[in-house]
Amino acid sequence: MTAVPDLIAKPRLHIDISLAPGVSPDALSGELSLLDYHNLGTRFREDEVQMTRPAGPRLHQAGSNHQEVIIAHRLCLCAFGCPSPELRRKFRDALRGNESLAMRYTALKQDLSRKAGRDADWELYTSGKTGFIEDVLSSSLDRALITR
Repeated sequence: MTAVPDLIAKPRLHIDISLAPGVSPDALSGELSLLDYHNLGTRFREDEVQMTRPAGPRLHQAGSNHQEVIIAHRLCLCAFGCPSPELRRKFRDALRGNESLAMRYTALKQDLSRKAGRDADWELYTSGKTGFIEDVLSSSLDRALITR
């Protein structure tokens, strides 16, 4: 399932966490590493720490007799004022509002997935989407300014 109907997606959730003023993404990432999160560092922005957690069992309280499973996901720990969560929402909304745009993005993702290969060159895949995303955001931000 994806936030954009009919858009292909990896079987992984993307979760943005916007932190309160004074809370450091780096400090919080240390705490999360104790829960099996892997710190990918500040891959895209200095005010955003990327973390992943593979699918697997959830830590459960003593006395609980059932095992829950956590699906694979990525956490983006965003410092107070980091624009990334808002930009990702704007991109999502642009895709939701324009089926043709969403289908072009799907075609791009499929092409990049083929190029990334079976061993999944995620750097190639991710960097290949950057120009498209920037163009969509630039266009949607321009429209937002015009309609104010």
